[in-house]
Amino acid sequence: GGAIAGGSGGDWTLSGNTFTANSAASFGGAIAASKGDWKLQGNMFTGNTAGTDGGAIHAKEGKWTQQDTVAGANIAAGSGGFLWHAPGVAVLERAYLPGDLCRRAAEREPVGGGRLQGNRRRRHLA
Repeated sequence: GGAIAGGSGGDWTLSGNTFTANSAASFGGAIAASKGDWKLQGNMFTGNTAGTDGGAIHAKEGKWTQQDTVAGANIAAGSGGFLWHAPGVAVLERAYLPGDLCRRAAEREPVGGGRLQGNRRRRHLA
């Protein structure tokens, strides 16, 4: 993760942060984490990039709950322009996610999961 590389497990809470122009050569332009219970509230993610998956966030396993999230212009070379998550549960409530992309670097064409990529996700987008 360009800004945060979260460890394995534990409870994490992030509130009122702005993650802008972070980059990672591989996973999670702003945040890369595995396992744990993550609660994000009132955060903004803009202009983050990842060399593979999760332009803003790459979350492996665990539970992710995000409320009042604003995200845009995050880019992943692989999948999940904003969020790549698997396995586990990702809950987005009151999220505004315009313009996140995932692209194959060589072909420059959009591929799967422009904004969200993963399994078992619930979205409550307003």
